[in-house]
Amino acid sequence: SLVNAVSPEGFPPMGLAAYLGHEEVVEYLISKGADVNFTAPSTGFTALTGAVSQRHARIADVLVRHGAQVNHVYEGSLTPLLVATSQGDLNVVRLLLDHGADANLGAIEGKSALDIAKEKGSREIAEVLRQHGATRWVPDAPAEPTSPPAADPKTVLEKVRRAMNAHDLEGLLALIEPEYESEQPAHPDRAFQGREQVRKNWGSIFARVPDLRADVLRTVVDGDTVWTEWHWHGVRSDGTKFDYRGVTLFRIWNGKLMAGRLFMEPVQERKKEGPYGGSP
Repeated sequence: SLVNAVSPEGFPPMGLAAYLGHEEVVEYLISKGADVNFTAPSTGFTALTGAVSQRHARIADVLVRHGAQVNHVYEGSLTPLLVATSQGDLNVVRLLLDHGADANLGAIEGKSALDIAKEKGSREIAEVLRQHGATRWVPDAPAEPTSPPAADPKTVLEKVRRAMNAHDLEGLLALIEPEYESEQPAHPDRAFQGREQVRKNWGSIFARVPDLRADVLRTVVDGDTVWTEWHWHGVRSDGTKFDYRGVTLFRIWNGKLMAGRLFMEPVQERKKEGPYGGSP
């Protein structure tokens, strides 16, 4: 039919309308039976890839609601999700993931969607991708030998605790991804990225608190996330008390900490009171 006819360049009306941002035309063509998944023979493009490449979020939404394939692979290893991520388009990334896009499918120059988001500093996109199971890109490996099973998150957390108590800075760093991301929601200015900042932070703590102890009070594992209640305590070199309690949320992959959210605060000493309040 005419709605699926192809131009001399190999594009149907739907693909051109989506690429150029003509939302009403796209909706009209769909109502007349246009194929939302028609693939251009010469390029592999579809209406959805065109809409995503030009950041037409509303058209992309119309297309996926009418069955557009969100995991379409073209030009070797490209996907709509990879393109949306490379453009920093959070809304389209969410749209695609919510409609079943595979967060680990395809690669751009050997980089997964998560790799690209982290490289561009797109923290929100990286977090959304992780929530949908995204990992760093790993090239296909031979079937043998079989890789060892992934380390249990609780076991990794215990290794972290032991390294802290042993003041083993290198042992601690060996459990941290090079591109580790840290946040302290109560102190936004303390956010950082990179294992070297972990070295600076914990190297300073070990030097200032020679008898530091890290006690784990409670641990809960939820998928790749470990929720832990901690008590970090000791005496600083100047004789003052070091006493912190709180909760950390660490995301773990392949036996290493990828990201952390820390809710650690100094313990407030209670004022001494008598049996009826006030001074004893």
